[in-house]
Amino acid sequence: MADVFVDYTLLLLSHVRELADSGDRRAQAQLGMRFMHGILGAKKNVPKGVRWTLKAATSGNAQAQHNMGFCCERGIGVDKDDAISIEWYKKSAVQGIPDAQAHLGRAYQHGEGVDKDLVEAEKWYHLAAQQGHTKAQGNMGLILTEWGRQDEAEHWYRLAAEEGDTFAMSNLGTMLHGRGLSEEAFIWFQRASDLNAPHAMHNLGSFYLHGQGVPADRDKAIEWLSRAARQTEHPDVSCIAEQTLRNIGIDISSRTAIVPCPNRPIRTAPQLDTFVRCPDCKIFETPTVKFMTCGRCAVVKYCSKECQRKDWATHKKVCKAPVPAPAPTS
Repeated sequence: MADVFVDYTLLLLSHVRELADSGDRRAQAQLGMRFMHGILGAKKNVPKGVRWTLKAATSGNAQAQHNMGFCCERGIGVDKDDAISIEWYKKSAVQGIPDAQAHLGRAYQHGEGVDKDLVEAEKWYHLAAQQGHTKAQGNMGLILTEWGRQDEAEHWYRLAAEEGDTFAMSNLGTMLHGRGLSEEAFIWFQRASDLNAPHAMHNLGSFYLHGQGVPADRDKAIEWLSRAARQTEHPDVSCIAEQTLRNIGIDISSRTAIVPCPNRPIRTAPQLDTFVRCPDCKIFETPTVKFMTCGRCAVVKYCSKECQRKDWATHKKVCKAPVPAPAPTS
């Protein structure tokens, strides 16, 4: 007879506690979550929640292992420790928990608790993305774009964008614009901007300003660029949007602009046909910041030589000289 699945969120707190005391790992993990968040009849008690979560995680419960990884990463109820966080995420990830796989992907992508390794990051993101993890799908697209695998990147961007991920919407718009599909790019920038995505707001304003994918409209350009400039929690976007506005004679603020990348000051530059993001500092190529291309692979672009130098340890693993086109056969 097959085991009957029990939804522990529907059980009374007293029943869950009874099961947890008897050694039921799922009940222990559920009890830990209830105390951690103060939900489903439990009064919030983070230390008690961590104790039950740790008990379940140590016994092998995959979801509890992910939750312990998160606690160690953020310092919730325990000392913040990236290395221990990674250990818990790995235990959970190998059991198939997509959130843990996505966290591992991010750790390897940015070098948090482990050495930065985009190949390893892609592996874990791919496992999570295949299970429908939206953030992992968007990050798969980002890594594949940096590797020059545009068609694969577009596939993952579209999956995430269709689920409402604004990061993927913005990057999909950038990719489509680079391919000359500005009208479709405009649609994605508009959708992301309506959901308050800062980079999309700036790109949408630039589209209106230059008539890319939509008839030029100076008033709408100023409206969206001004909204982007007010995104002070995203100083890179805010600064570039302010500079773009100044270039057309609009000064919306008297405050000193923050240079988005300390390695390269903002300067006036000719209009660009595409938007590209620097792999190191993550700013976008715009009419005010023109990027340089890797001299070896001729694919990845950087905003400065300093950013290129800092990213080389990662990029060299995938940097390859372009393969010469084969000669036609007679």
